[in-house]
Amino acid sequence: MLDDLSLFIKIVECGNFTKAANVLNIYQSKISRRMNSLEEMLGVQLFKRNVKEMELTEHGLIAYNMFKFNINSLINRIDDFNALSGKITGRINVILPPLFANRFINHRLNSLINEYPDLELNISYLVLNEHDLNSFVFDLALSRIPATKPSFQQSVLFKTKLILCASKEYLEKNGSPADFSDILKHRLITIVADDNNHQLTAFGEVIGEADSNNVEIELPRYNIIHNSSLAAYDMVKAGTGLTFMLEYGIKEELENGDIVRLLPDYHFGEVKFYLIQSNHETNSKLEIVKKFLRESLTD
Repeated sequence: MLDDLSLFIKIVECGNFTKAANVLNIYQSKISRRMNSLEEMLGVQLFKRNVKEMELTEHGLIAYNMFKFNINSLINRIDDFNALSGKITGRINVILPPLFANRFINHRLNSLINEYPDLELNISYLVLNEHDLNSFVFDLALSRIPATKPSFQQSVLFKTKLILCASKEYLEKNGSPADFSDILKHRLITIVADDNNHQLTAFGEVIGEADSNNVEIELPRYNIIHNSSLAAYDMVKAGTGLTFMLEYGIKEELENGDIVRLLPDYHFGEVKFYLIQSNHETNSKLEIVKKFLRESLTD
């Protein structure tokens, strides 16, 4: 019953069965069966039937308000009790940006699972916006958007700059831009932005110069506008053109020279990435995964 009550709470927090199935990576039919079983065990109906949107009955609302904090606390204590014998069990729902997961995390998961074979990781590869952060169900998330819910815990895991770069092969064939006017002679790739993609501020790297070293530039056209830093990584590696990239995601290639930073006296903004925990209460398995993520991303 404990697992089904926990699932019930997560369904309510997701807002509907379809979203819960997607977020939790569970078939919707299985969710329905488990909720029917929970209703039978409790002897009450939790969800109203024959309505377009998910709606709780009076008993369902009472159950949610009674159990939403107690269940999480009880699950945490059970996990801690199991950890006393060295056994780490249960599911952790994790949201990771695709680029950083690909570069630093995925290839290390084998060692984590080898050490904790009863740990279940449900990983969603997403770049979260503010709405996602406040509506998706997760235990841990790596996000460039800071949390606003008071129940969330967060810490800055790392900072990175947005830089202009290209592959060594592309530059050997097409030359390197000497200044901002030269950029327009090249194929340009950028990420979708909420504001105007064509107006950019280039921030000077000279320390102590305040705003005097910044340059406002206008780029009237791009060849490719994308919504995936991982796709941009593939494009810059393939020599597609000049690309705006998060420096942290390509640090190895910058060090070995496969990718070259262009106009290195300037960057195009700084981004913080936060490690966010959705609940103030923690447990042994959460701490293990948090440590794993920190070590993977900051070693």
